[in-house]
Amino acid sequence: MKDFLGQDLAVGDWVIYLNNGYSSGSLHGPSKIEGFTPKKIRVNSTIKKPNQVVKIEEEYCVIHFLMKTK
Repeated sequence: MKDFLGQDLAVGDWVIYLNNGYSSGSLHGPSKIEGFTPKKIRVNSTIKKPNQVVKIEEEYCVIHFLMKTK
């Protein structure tokens, strides 16, 4: 399965994802992919379409979590 940018996805990959609301969407993550359904991706116990996620490198996640703890 591929993300919005056409990158291959696998269980355990880090992604950011769009969470659609009624009036606007918001960006969430970074989170790890938990699994797949035949057409969608399971992230944070929710199901997302492949065009709603973008794979990111683990280094960006470390920076995010370090900044969050300060």
